[in-house]
Amino acid sequence: MKKIFKLAKIYDVIYKNKNYKLEASSVHKILTKNKKIKKILELGSGTGQHAKFLCNRGYSVHGIDNSKEMIENSLKIQNFKNNLGDIRHFNLNKKFDAAISLFHVFSYLNSNKDVISALMNVNKHLKKNSYFIFDFWYLPAVLNLKPQKKNLIFQNFQYKINRKVIPKVFLNKNIVEVNYNFKVYDKTKSKKYIYNEKHSMRYFSINEIELFCRFTGFELINIRELNSDSKPSDKTWAVHAILKKNKNF
Repeated sequence: MKKIFKLAKIYDVIYKNKNYKLEASSVHKILTKNKKIKKILELGSGTGQHAKFLCNRGYSVHGIDNSKEMIENSLKIQNFKNNLGDIRHFNLNKKFDAAISLFHVFSYLNSNKDVISALMNVNKHLKKNSYFIFDFWYLPAVLNLKPQKKNLIFQNFQYKINRKVIPKVFLNKNIVEVNYNFKVYDKTKSKKYIYNEKHSMRYFSINEIELFCRFTGFELINIRELNSDSKPSDKTWAVHAILKKNKNF
């Protein structure tokens, strides 16, 4: 069996049932409540699945992603640009009406230094009084529900994918190390591949998010479930935060 290095080839197969449209619509509702917004900065834009629905609603989206393969496999959409970059350090020399970061990109920021760097960088790219909407793993729910081992199968006309998930929790760091093992069968070429990845995901409390806001020129407006707008509970694994850039920062 051969090792496959480009997970981006099968990424959209694995997440084909993810409701990107609903999540993008939820973001749209939040943005339209506040002011007229046209230009959005998206952190961790991946293959452009959220951008597709936002661009269809009339926004222009400028994405930043740290995976060259994801960008190469991203959708070709009018008013969507996808650039390679690190969300902590990129510099576009322009300001946006709003910023978003979905699918738990924020939880990849494992250290306080990384969180602060990313928030400061977002702040730098936003106009005054603009909003930053992002989701993250919610501490009470992670501790209550606990990460579980999983073995799932995904497939389309080309690939059949067996994905094994083995999590390891580091309570002293608020981090879940998620170990993925992929066995991929390419039906069109009759070839098998093995691919392994490790993702370190940090979970946050509301108090932590509030504290980070104070250091980075943001005000925490709200934390809710993204699609239902309900108050987070210990059963809400992922929640979203709405931050507003301080006008004097």
